[in-house]
Amino acid sequence: MEYHLMLDPRLDLSARDFADAWNASPDCRAAAFARLAEGAPAQFDPALAQAGQIVLEGLLLGAAGNALYDLLKALFIRKGICRKIDIVEITRPDGVHILVTSIVEEE
Repeated sequence: MEYHLMLDPRLDLSARDFADAWNASPDCRAAAFARLAEGAPAQFDPALAQAGQIVLEGLLLGAAGNALYDLLKALFIRKGICRKIDIVEITRPDGVHILVTSIVEEE
């Protein structure tokens, strides 16, 4: 299965850096291979339902949900991003799965 991932720009993490860090992590790499999406937008626009900047290829159905969130959160922590992250899945009518990350503002 393939998921597109859109990073919140406030994470200050480029798509290339994310993909490189994901693929360098044995746990993350075992779950899926990360590559940059061709022609991906710089920022996610839900009104246009565009795909994400990064594609996670070969993601097993069982790795979605909490396990995927845990892998993403652990990777963000290793990259020094220690903020609360929310991940929302959007499924387009054509079946493309998009994971949108956003920083949750602390009150």
